[in-house]
Amino acid sequence: MSILQKATQETKKLFLDEEKTEFLEVLVDLSKRQFNTIVGFMPGKISDEPGNMTVAQATDFQKVLFTELVVGWSLDEPTTGETYDALTADAGNAIDTALSEHFASLNPGKAESKAPSTSRGSSPKG
Repeated sequence: MSILQKATQETKKLFLDEEKTEFLEVLVDLSKRQFNTIVGFMPGKISDEPGNMTVAQATDFQKVLFTELVVGWSLDEPTTGETYDALTADAGNAIDTALSEHFASLNPGKAESKAPSTSRGSSPKG
């Protein structure tokens, strides 16, 4: 397999209920642009302390996960940020949880996942 390849448009369904009637259809592969967009909004720690992400910033992160990953859903509405914002808090929380778990399961490509090398002769401290 060549290392130079475009991200696929392959999708999968994330079910939001036990009956498997409500779902999100999400991308299973991210382009470099999509990955960078998401990471640009990624919170460090959520707190009210200076230097950490605020609740509003964490909310923006969840919205970018939705807009970058979701390509369809069982709701008879378009999958837009505006529709996402109009959902009930319970629906939004269910979507946020599913998308966070899905994003965490996506592995960066081999080139992106390599840890930075240490300089010659050094070893990790610990």
